[in-house]
This record gives sequence, structure tokens and C-alpha cells, in this order.
Amino acid sequence: MESRMVFPNYDGGSLADIPGTIFSLFDIDSELSELNEDIIDVEKDYQNVILILVDGLGTSQLENFSSGIFEEIRDIGGLESITSVFPSATPATLTSINTGKTPKEHGLLGWEMYYEEIDSKLFTLPFITVDGERAQEAFTEADSRMLFEGEPIYPKLKDNGINCFSIIKREIIDGEYTELTAYGSEKVSYHNTADMALQIRKTLEERKGRKYIYAYTADIDSIAHIRGPKTEDEANQLEMISNALKRNLVENISDDIAEDTLILITADHGQIKHGEKIDLFSFDEVTECIETDIDGELITPSGNAGRSVFLHVKDGRVNDIYRFLNQKLDAKVLKTEEALEEGYFGQGEKAEDFDKRAGDIVIISDKEKLHWGETSELEDIGVHGGLHEEEMRIPLMKAKLSELKK
Repeated sequence: MESRMVFPNYDGGSLADIPGTIFSLFDIDSELSELNEDIIDVEKDYQNVILILVDGLGTSQLENFSSGIFEEIRDIGGLESITSVFPSATPATLTSINTGKTPKEHGLLGWEMYYEEIDSKLFTLPFITVDGERAQEAFTEADSRMLFEGEPIYPKLKDNGINCFSIIKREIIDGEYTELTAYGSEKVSYHNTADMALQIRKTLEERKGRKYIYAYTADIDSIAHIRGPKTEDEANQLEMISNALKRNLVENISDDIAEDTLILITADHGQIKHGEKIDLFSFDEVTECIETDIDGELITPSGNAGRSVFLHVKDGRVNDIYRFLNQKLDAKVLKTEEALEEGYFGQGEKAEDFDKRAGDIVIISDKEKLHWGETSELEDIGVHGGLHEEEMRIPLMKAKLSELKK
């Protein structure tokens, strides 16, 4: 099998380098890494910087769509390709884009993670149990601050005279995870794609001072999970986003504001159609090696829709399961400590609880969809979380608003 895996470019070419670049664009020093100059070769010291994160829009998906504002940015030379981080899953990526930390540093690695503090699994971003109960109601020890380590970039930007705004869909704006990642910014709610673009423009026009505006939309990720990437359905959503930004932001913004505003559009990962489904728990060699919780129940794998899977393994059984999985699966199987040493999770200082979260074995699928028993994600057509180039390569679009008004 010819592998199309892409290693994250943590040396100035990944999603995790964008926050440090935001500081640089405002001419503010920070300890965070930045994108290489050949990727973000624009003037600095802007009055306003907008970052729009389109969840799930990989580079190849964008290349499959040529229309509207995305085509205009491409035509003026404002399109570059960077990589996501690993895992290429929303909990890891959104934490990186808001903190400037790699997954190694912040420790939030997936949608479904085991937390030793409560001896239980949680769905991380909604911060609920696998049975759908709010974590704080199910466990008195549950605290949303256990989700990741590190601080968002907004307080430091604010200390340096930059007014920060997070434009988030109303359904998730008051969630525990959003409260953590948006801390230090003013949260602005929106209802739909058109309203998101309008709220960006209103924030530019009505708020005083220098501004950093972060806006997040999950429209592409949602439709690609259900219908698959590179479909007419996905193109329809991209056209809606493009039209909304053109009509409600670009065309109606004043020339003065447009001239002093940089817009960046990126994604957190792409998507890929999954192949064969493989149930890890169909192998006795796996279940007999898996660690158990305080009640003697197996600690089921953690991770991201079968693309990047973490196993907590019994003492003395790591080598056994490592050998078996490498022989049985057409996937990259690593001991977690090996993956750390080779830099899969990023650079910097390891999060204090990283080892507890990541377990002992990491499995990175190339084509197959790994699962354990019956899960709700099995019906998804589009998936992500691994290292396939369709998941890892993401666009970085950049332009002055004034260039798009012409």
C-alpha cells in the first residue's frame, strides 16, 4: 500500500503557528512560534486582523471548488497550503488555534478521552459523559479546566491594546470549552452563515480601537461528515459562505476600514472518505491487553472517529499488543512514547497530564476506520483525525479587505 501520510510541519508551517503570527501582525512580541515568512509575506502592524476558521475545509476540497471570494483570493496570490496538527481533530486543532500550543503542550487529543481523575470517558468539547449527561452533574470532581493545559491568546493581546472578539454560533457559545478557549475576548453570537459575516462587519464598524476578530464555522465539517467531502452538497455550503462574506462583509465595509484590515481564512483539518471498518474489540489479543477501570470494565479506546486511536494498556502487555497490531492492521502503530519522541504531537514542553490522556499505544489509520463495538460515528461518510494528506493539508488564504472590494 502506498501511504499518503503527511507529517505535521511544526517548523513554521502548521496551524499551531497561526496564533504567534497574529501577535506578529500586530507587531507584538510573543514566545509563540510563527508561520514562515514565505507563507505569510504581508505587511505588519494592521489596525484589524480577522481570522475565519472553516472547520473541515482541506486544501484538496478547496481546490475542488473555484468560485466567489475563495477564487478571488487565489487570483491575487493569497492562497498557501499549511498542515494541521496531529491529531487532525477539532478538539486538538481548535485548542491549538486559540492557544498557540501544539497537542503535546495542551494535551487535548480527541473527541472521546479517558480521564483518570474521574475514572471515566468523556466527550470533550460538549463536556458530557458517553451517556449524554453533563460531566459536572455526573462527577463532582469534573472541572472543564481538566480538558487542556495552557491559556488562550486573548488576554495577552488585550494587555497590548488589541480588542479581541470571538464570533461563535449561538448553539455552542456558552459551552464550557468555549468559555475556556474564548477567555479574554468578547463573545459575539451568530445564527447562521450570513449572520456570521454580518457580525464580523458590525464588529469592525462599531467597536473602537485595534481589533482581532476570530470567527468559527462548522458548516463544511458538518455536511462532509454526512455526505462526504468533494460533493455537490459541500460545494453548496462553500458557495453560501463565499456569498455571505462577499455580500455582508466585503461589499458593505467602508473603504477606510477595508484598507487597514487583513483577512485570513484557514481550516483546522480536511476530510477523507473512510474505507473498511475494523472493530478492534473483535480481537481477543486486544481486549486481553486493555487496562480496566476501578469497576473492572475495559477502558475503551480514546480518539477520533477511528482515525487516531489511543489505547490504555495493562502493565507488561504493551509489547504484546504492539506486535499484534503491527502484524494485523494496515495502519501506523506506535508506542505513545515513540510517537512523542518522533514529534508527532508537536514541539515544546509536554503537558503535565499528557501521558494519562494518550495512554500507551497510538494507532493512526491510513484508509480503514477503526472502532470498538457500535458507535454513532460509524455511519459518517467523511472522517478525519489521522495523517492522510486529505486530512492534513489545509489552506491559508490572506488578503487585505480592500483588495477584495475592488
